[in-house]
Amino acid sequence: MRRFLAFVLPSLLIPILAAGQAPHRVAIRAGKLIDGKSDKPVENVLILIEGNKIVSVTAGGSAPGGADVIDLSKATVLPGLIDTHTHVLLQGDVTAAE
Repeated sequence: MRRFLAFVLPSLLIPILAAGQAPHRVAIRAGKLIDGKSDKPVENVLILIEGNKIVSVTAGGSAPGGADVIDLSKATVLPGLIDTHTHVLLQGDVTAAE
C-alpha cells in the first residue's frame, strides 16, 4: 500500500504544480504583418503569444523579458491561415450511393 501511495500521490500533485506556472511566452518579430483589416501590411510588428493565445500585436514593440524570440523580421506574417479544403471529386465522379 505504501508503494502504491508513493507512486500515486506524486502523479496527482504534478498537474496541480504545473497549473500554477506561468504560461510559455513567445515573441515573434515580423517584418510585415497582413492583419486583414488594413489596406497595407503593418511593418515591424511584435506578436506576443502566451500559452496558445495571441495576447498582443504591437507595431515596433519590444519583447518582454523571459520570452522566446522568433526573428521573422525579413518575412511577411499572415496569422490564422489554415488549409481546411477538401477535394470531393478527387477519386472520380460522385454517385448516388455516395
